[in-house]
Amino acid sequence: SGNNFFHYTDWIYVHADGKEIARWDFSSGNRPEGKDFTREIEYIVTGKTEITAMGKCNIHGSAGAVKTVINVE
Repeated sequence: SGNNFFHYTDWIYVHADGKEIARWDFSSGNRPEGKDFTREIEYIVTGKTEITAMGKCNIHGSAGAVKTVINVE
């Protein structure tokens, strides 16, 4: 069970075309609100944009980044 005093999300970031547009840093005393949680950002996409998100657990590390491409014509 994640996001307790000993086992928690360390950080999360969101990049758009390689530029960081959002980041959340956590600690044992400043954890996400539960095992499952969400964060929302607003970002204006004006053309083809690659969105990358990644998070890291303080015990297990990261499974790697997740990417998607948004194409606005």
